[in-house]
Amino acid sequence: MKIITTFLRMIRYKSALVLIIFMLLSILVHDLSGRSLFGVEVIWMILSFLCMYACAAFINDLADVAIDKINLKGYKDRPLVTGAVTSKAMLFLAIGSAVAAVLFARLASLATGVIAALGILLNIAYSVKPLRISYRPALTPFYLTFCYVAIPFAAGFSISGARQVQWIYFVAFYLLFLGRISLKDLRDRKGDAAVGKPTLVLKYGKRTVVTLSTLAICGGSILLMTKSNIELRGIIFIFWMLLMVVEYKILTAKTESLELLSVGYGARMGNGLLFAMFGTQLLVLQGATLDDMIVFYLLLITVYGWMFVAYVRTPQLFYFGKQRVRVV
Repeated sequence: MKIITTFLRMIRYKSALVLIIFMLLSILVHDLSGRSLFGVEVIWMILSFLCMYACAAFINDLADVAIDKINLKGYKDRPLVTGAVTSKAMLFLAIGSAVAAVLFARLASLATGVIAALGILLNIAYSVKPLRISYRPALTPFYLTFCYVAIPFAAGFSISGARQVQWIYFVAFYLLFLGRISLKDLRDRKGDAAVGKPTLVLKYGKRTVVTLSTLAICGGSILLMTKSNIELRGIIFIFWMLLMVVEYKILTAKTESLELLSVGYGARMGNGLLFAMFGTQLLVLQGATLDDMIVFYLLLITVYGWMFVAYVRTPQLFYFGKQRVRVV
């Protein structure tokens, strides 16, 4: 029972959902009829990505346990830190998750099976020697973004049966996620510095990291707007501006807690942008009217507008990674 509980906890559904959304978006932009979106292959790949993310989490936690004991003390989704499981059990779960990810993907098709296997290998190379990409600060954000975006995008392309890759969408998604993932190490500076792990922020400073993130988000937003209708362009622009506020607040934050708050909020805004894109594609697929689109966008603005107000006015109520942010 403990093994099953640990596996389910390590999937970290919010992060795994990003992989699934990128795959579904890839299907939608490559198959305008949307028929392949409802095939059984999609179900197999969703299961594959859940296992793939769990595998990546197991491997990364094994590699970074010393860092996590400093940065993530008390986090229940870090069983090695809490002592809930042993390293041997974690390794067993990592291998089992990898095998399950490839098998599920193979049930979808041979191509997706190969894609899943590649994803597993990329995750191993990120955390484990001799490559250990996580210790190469200039490469890490670009490499992680490739793992998060290229693998599910390729899977979606394969499922769609399309012959031509929609490269503008891929580059837009890549840049948007690069803007998000490049801020990740702001949270982990204390532990990374303690064990001597080089990261982008420790080596080049916060200003460099924020500049990279800002430029990536600007580039991704502009590219995505070129492929969107006028209503969606307006929504993308709103999220873009909200993310620029986040970048400014990170740059000017005087404490780590304020930085953490903004990084967490920015991740939610990034998810909101993806949901806007995904929802629009689904509505178009169903033949929605302009009124339907407006209702969807108003609902989206209301939800994320409320989050923005909470972010600005009551930051002490904000949660990040199941932990309440203590703003000081």
